[in-house]
Amino acid sequence: SRPATQFVATFIGRANWFYGTISAARSGSYARVVTAAGTELTVSDPGIEDGTQVSICVRPERITVAGAGTKRPGSGANQLPGNVVDMINMGAELHYSVDCATGLLMAVESNRGGMRFGRGDKVSIGFRAEDCVVLVQAFEPPPTQAYTRRGSFPVSSRICRRASLPTIAWK
Repeated sequence: SRPATQFVATFIGRANWFYGTISAARSGSYARVVTAAGTELTVSDPGIEDGTQVSICVRPERITVAGAGTKRPGSGANQLPGNVVDMINMGAELHYSVDCATGLLMAVESNRGGMRFGRGDKVSIGFRAEDCVVLVQAFEPPPTQAYTRRGSFPVSSRICRRASLPTIAWK
């Protein structure tokens, strides 16, 4: 669950990736990362020098989806506004694709009959600093991802590459 390289992280399953730079702003056991999109994320302090470019991996199962504007308690809580692009009911799980300022993110939640969100709904996605795996990297983001209609499993695709946000190719 704590891969040491980006290759291993992508090899062992689905992941959401953020790319940014370790900021000088530190608070206790937390550090700040400023992404290429300007979004600030809180991560567990990785002990990496300020100004270092990093990749951050967050598993879809670690991301929660809540109504827009929902506040998450705690100093290590990350919260990003977004719009639901798709929601697929997989029986025991709900698979969400959410378009945020940092790109298209995937969240997987247990299907417990609670609140569900559909296409176009404004939401707030959240994850804890402890759920972020920080990797030092050469700052070469992988190609954008296409998602299949059956289950939103990422498939590498150079065909649907765009300048800032990945597109979704339904198969």
